[in-house]
Formats: sequence, structure tokens, C-alpha cells
Amino acid sequence: MKVVVVGSGTAGSNFALFMRKLDRKAEITVIGKEPTMQYSPCALPHVISGTIEKPEDVIVFPNEFYEKQKIKLMLGTEVKSIDRERKVVITDKGEVPYDKLVLAVGSKAFVPPIKGVENEGVFTLKSLDDVRKIKAYIAERKPKKAVVIGAGLIGLEGAEAFAKLGMEVLVVELMDRLMPTMLDKDTAKLVQEKMEKHGVSFRFGVGVNEIIGSPVKAIKIGDEEVEADLVLV
Repeated sequence: MKVVVVGSGTAGSNFALFMRKLDRKAEITVIGKEPTMQYSPCALPHVISGTIEKPEDVIVFPNEFYEKQKIKLMLGTEVKSIDRERKVVITDKGEVPYDKLVLAVGSKAFVPPIKGVENEGVFTLKSLDDVRKIKAYIAERKPKKAVVIGAGLIGLEGAEAFAKLGMEVLVVELMDRLMPTMLDKDTAKLVQEKMEKHGVSFRFGVGVNEIIGSPVKAIKIGDEEVEADLVLV
């Protein structure tokens, strides 16, 4: 039996390993757009801050581990389409036949429709590739003022990482508190006070309507311009 898994993240990696336990003879192939298998996304901000030295240190198992389990890896490969009648996955490196197909493609970062969001110096924090781009930008530009748009978990972890690097950090959140879908007001206030002691400031109940400059040099909140040389969305 040929089992093809599209997606090399947590779900895809764990499914492939579990499938191998269930069937020692199945031909298992994992197709992933990223060059590595499963890694810990929660650790990504710690790579930015330098608490974790190298991006590779957040990878759960090296590629060789899966290959020893006789799991074929097609990493750095993009799936173009699926032909369900012929039972083949069509990739940028050719066709891959399957008997059973598992889609474990995960999610992608939401990028708000803000003018200038495509400018240089504006980043998401979702993947190892994002981390490498942010670290390279910091090394080259040495930003002093970072703005984080959104006070969710990823945004706050990014803000903490930038603060550890000595940046002046502002978090802008449309709602009236940080992590509004996860914390009540009292708990959110405690987290806010803790982060403020670490050099992170907050603006609640407002949104960013424009990112100015490429490389970025400021954001606009209404008619107010706020200096920034790095933006995380």
C-alpha cells in the first residue's frame, strides 16, 4: 500500500510515524514545502532572541530519523494539484502515486489587509523561514523600534523576543486587552504589567491603518505616525 502524506508539520510527521507502527510494509511518502520535518513553533521566538542558538535546534527529529523508519521524504516540494481519478499527487518535482492520501497541510499566518504590509521590514512569525528572515534583517538593519500588530500569543512572544534584544517594543491591539480570546480582563492585566516591566508598551482599542516606508520607518494609527523600523504582523 502506498500512503502519501501532504504536509511535513506536526500532524503530518506524527501520522507518518504512527502509520509506520501500524504497517511495517507500507510505502510511506511525506511531501512538504519546507526543507525540514516537524519542529516546535512555540520555540521560534526564542531563536530570534538568541535563547535558542540555532534555528535547527527546534527541529524535533532530523530527517535521517524518518529515513531510518523507511519513510520517504520529499521536502522542499510544492504540491500543485491532486488527480483523484488517477490517484496521483502532482508536484513541482513530478507525480507521486498513492493508494491512501492524507492532507495535513496545517495553517498559514494571517496577514491583515494593511497598506504597506508587503514592505521590507514587515514580517510574520510562523515558520523557520520567517525566523531566518527576521534574524537576517536584524543583523543587517539593527532595528531599534519594533511594532507588533496584534496581541495574540505569537505577537506577544515576538514582542518579548524583540525586547530581549534591546528594542523599544509597541504592541497594537484592536481589542481592549491582550490575548482577548484566551484571557479574562484581570489575567490579561497581570500579563500586561509583567511585559511592561520588560520594556513592552501597549496600545489597545486602535488599529494600524498604514505601514510607511520600505524598509519600514513608521506606522500610522489613525492620523498619528509612530516610528518603527521593524513590524511583526
